[in-house]
Amino acid sequence: MKRTRYFIILSLLFIIVGCSKSDPNDPKTWISKLDNPKTRAEAISKVGELKIVGAADKLIEILKEDDKDSAPKALRSLIQMENEEKMIEAIKIGVNSKNRSASTLAINTIKSLKNPNPKLVQLIIDSIDATEIFTKEAAILATGEMKIKDATPALIKVAENMSDGQHIILNKQAVVALGQLGDIKAIPTLIKALFIIKDSKGNKGGTFAVARDALVAFGKPALDVLKETIDGKNEDFKNFQKSNPKLKQSDIDFNFMVMLGEMGSEAEWDILQKFILHSDSEVRVRAQAAIGSINITKAVPVLIKRYNQLKGMIIKEKDEAELPKLVNEATNINRMLASLSTPEAHKHVMKEALTGDLKIDGETFPDLRVDAAQSLSNFAGPEFYKDYQQLWAKEKDVDLKATFEVTLKIMELTNECKNDANCYIKALDRDKKDDTIARQKATYSLVNFNTPEAKKAIFEKSMIDKDPGVIAASVYVIERIGTKDDIKELDKVIEIAEKKSHLKKSRSLFNKLKSKLEAK
Repeated sequence: MKRTRYFIILSLLFIIVGCSKSDPNDPKTWISKLDNPKTRAEAISKVGELKIVGAADKLIEILKEDDKDSAPKALRSLIQMENEEKMIEAIKIGVNSKNRSASTLAINTIKSLKNPNPKLVQLIIDSIDATEIFTKEAAILATGEMKIKDATPALIKVAENMSDGQHIILNKQAVVALGQLGDIKAIPTLIKALFIIKDSKGNKGGTFAVARDALVAFGKPALDVLKETIDGKNEDFKNFQKSNPKLKQSDIDFNFMVMLGEMGSEAEWDILQKFILHSDSEVRVRAQAAIGSINITKAVPVLIKRYNQLKGMIIKEKDEAELPKLVNEATNINRMLASLSTPEAHKHVMKEALTGDLKIDGETFPDLRVDAAQSLSNFAGPEFYKDYQQLWAKEKDVDLKATFEVTLKIMELTNECKNDANCYIKALDRDKKDDTIARQKATYSLVNFNTPEAKKAIFEKSMIDKDPGVIAASVYVIERIGTKDDIKELDKVIEIAEKKSHLKKSRSLFNKLKSKLEAK
């Protein structure tokens, strides 16, 4: 009897011991497997999944070894345990890892926390000065997304750094982050960033586009500093210019004209009036474009006067290199006048479309006339329909007649709809390839109808059109008739643009438009 009992007890012990060794959820089993190279990978994942806090110290040891495979897994498991003390310790180690996966995981983990410990937030700021470029990148991106304003000084340092071998991608990311933070102390840095083209090793990429978008988002505070800089009152920028002797004044002026076009209002007319007579033709053209973008209608007489001067200069110009520049400026002026849409401006452009041929060395030069007709066709009202009929009917040159036939077709919609907003709105539904010009014309025409129905049609149809010309027309219209109340509708378009590949190139246009509406 005793012997039988002994065997029963022994059997139970074997069962218990056997269960203990094979129990897949036994903490001791998985902790012990962390020491075995063959079972380590599985064990690292399992202790995290089971939240075995007792394994934390061993995981930290593995993390410190910085093995490219084991370190990120160990960090991930430590994070899963949700033990703040151990997580902070692990993230500190992970951030300084020479392993890209571990380092970026550590920073992204902080970023994902709803209320991160202040020590972890400071860790991100400190990581902007890290040795490894991937750590710096992750930290810079995190500061912008998390709106860590205390990171502004560190980001400014990175954004302005052009001398110690730093890759230009870091300058670019720092500029983006500064724009996201919205700290006005960054504005002087962002203005300098308009002119960072490459880094000290020759890597190109430029920070102009991201600096421009950031400055537009700042609105009036940035515009005020920009005007001070143009007036020569920004000492910080003067020092920057001195330290970059290869930077041409014409390049500086060109970028400043771009910025005024993006950010300015009629108040900037006094500045632009000086630059439309700049010694560099590209700067003049950009200043004229800014006038059109801002819609400074008081500039119309000045632009017409300049255009007439250019016609005389084109006829007399003997330098083959200069002639295209003069022609480009003249055609640009007509385009701006067409978009300004005053009766005086439209009459001038139509006159040039009908009679604007020039005689150069005995030959007829029709380029200005053709461009005038094309430019005006998108903006002209029904009162010009007969002029376009005449333009087409009297043309004898076969190629030019075909061109004027297109402009006449554009004007046919205006003749059909006249002053009926609903007619133009219906035209936005014409989805055949040949009807693209009708949709574009209809969109431009809606600038004359500041009604909820017109705006709704633009946001829901024109802005998500498959044709970039129609999209550009929609932005033109909303810049002129839109208000802050329209931002919600624009946000919907921006959300759609994130998902539609054909709207990819238009995202920056929509974001800049949003900044302009916010500044109104």
